[in-house]
Amino acid sequence: ITDGAINVAATGGFANLSGIEVWQVPAAQGTSASVPTQPGGRQAAPVENTVKLVPNPASDRVGVRFSVTEAQEASIVVTNMGSQQVMSLAKAATAGENTVSLEISSLMRGMYIVYVKTKEGMVSQKLVVTR
Repeated sequence: ITDGAINVAATGGFANLSGIEVWQVPAAQGTSASVPTQPGGRQAAPVENTVKLVPNPASDRVGVRFSVTEAQEASIVVTNMGSQQVMSLAKAATAGENTVSLEISSLMRGMYIVYVKTKEGMVSQKLVVTR
């Protein structure tokens, strides 16, 4: 994915759309995230909204795990270290933990930032792409 958004509504817990696999998994213990602040210093995301990348570093695919407190749309955006968007998609997330598998084999080796934005806020995590 290079530009635009793909809307995926996962039914039955799993969907596969053009190489993007989306499925719901049970909540994992030890989920971590960075919680950025919005202008004015207020917290952008509650504790329930977390993101973890598995595996990280990755070469072909990375799972983006995030949790939300209620069903809502989630936007996932990947940027390079120059803040240029290299991938984006939209997903209908269900309450609890969700995982989106991103095909990253077209990305060059290096560091990227993965952002997950929901109505609960935005969280980000660094991604290292290896070959």
